[in-house]
This record gives sequence, structure tokens and C-alpha cells, in this order.
Amino acid sequence: MQKNLKLLLIFICSLLLEFIALSAAKFLGIELKFNYGIAFGLFNDFKYIALILSCVALAVILCLIFYKFKDFKINLALALAGGGAAANFAERLYLGYVIDYVNILYSFNLADVEIILGLAVAMGLYLLERKRELDC
Repeated sequence: MQKNLKLLLIFICSLLLEFIALSAAKFLGIELKFNYGIAFGLFNDFKYIALILSCVALAVILCLIFYKFKDFKINLALALAGGGAAANFAERLYLGYVIDYVNILYSFNLADVEIILGLAVAMGLYLLERKRELDC
């Protein structure tokens, strides 16, 4: 139970961090871009598909956290990804789009970084765990 509370805290902090970063970007006058699609502006003309995909991604991440993995480090990484997914989902639900404010090569936001980083770390930890199991 205590582990689930820690994961929930990471999840909520990740979600709040996105909204703090967005507020800071607005305050600093950073150019904001409105992304109606998914990552890197894909499917911009299909905003409802992006909303559905965001919902499915968030549900899958939550299911993985609570039902699949027992390794706390993997769940921690998934909680980070889940917080980012929740932030993007909340923006899509409330605004109809995601606000991107980091413009380096592509436009993205902190939630996108959390999702990619969290999933990459979770995948790496899972593969290391599987390798250890196979080596035994």
C-alpha cells in the first residue's frame, strides 16, 4: 500500500510539474504552439483520435503499474510516464489541444519528455530484469 502511495505522489508531482512549466513558459514569453495531434504534430486533423489515444495510453500505463510489474523501480518510471500522459490528456480534454513550449527541432512540452523518459527507463529496467532471469 505504501508503494502505491509513493507512485501516486510521483504521478501527481509529474502532472503538477507540467502545469508549472507551462505557467513559467507563459510568464517568460516563450512561444506557445497548439498541438491538436499527437507527438510531433502527427494527426493534427484528427483531434478526437489524439484524445482517444491519450486515454488508451494512460489506461495502459496505469494497468501496467498496478497489475503487471512488481518491481518498484519499473513502476516508478511508469508513474513518471503516467503523470506526463495524464497532463497531456487533461490538456486535450480541457482545451482540445496540448500546448507545446519547447521548440528544439520539434515542438514538445515537459509532459512529452516525462512520457518518453519514463517509458525508456521502464523498458530498460525490464530488459535488464529479463536478462538477469535468463542468465540464472
